[in-house]
Amino acid sequence: SFMGTGIGMPNTVFRKYHFNAYETIGEHTISLGAWAPWNQPKTFNVLDLGCRNFEFTNKLRELGYKVYPVDISEMNETGMINPSPNSSEHVTETGSDYYRIAISDTDGKCGIRRNHDPQATHIIDGDEIEMMTIESFTKQVGVENWDIIKMDIEGKELDILMNSNHPIADQVSVE
Repeated sequence: SFMGTGIGMPNTVFRKYHFNAYETIGEHTISLGAWAPWNQPKTFNVLDLGCRNFEFTNKLRELGYKVYPVDISEMNETGMINPSPNSSEHVTETGSDYYRIAISDTDGKCGIRRNHDPQATHIIDGDEIEMMTIESFTKQVGVENWDIIKMDIEGKELDILMNSNHPIADQVSVE
């Protein structure tokens, strides 16, 4: 099964689709039916929100997709959080190219709440890191359409989905 976005349709938040061809990557399932790499133009775009460990990003890059990984934490080349984080808009020197920003339902700045569990890092009020909407990020990177958006952003998923202009992507996978 695959959960696809139906937001924007009257009284519908999610629709469930069934495909014969799908793949589970980490905790996320995407359809490889009509969206299989051999059926796609070279501009197939994926937004990986919460790209920690780069599992989803790396798998889809192997399949030939153009992936835009985003995370709020400073990470090394394996996706592990660096012990002394500092802000930078676009991190490339770590060996894995990703955007170090927070995606939320508003533009501005935010703080980061770190936890004993690095997977539970989430945004709070503050001015530690840039925060933007999916629409602002999409415009910044020059993407016309997201084919897949994967969200694993510790509690902001619903706010983003409820406050975005839809459709935001052909497929949305939410943890």
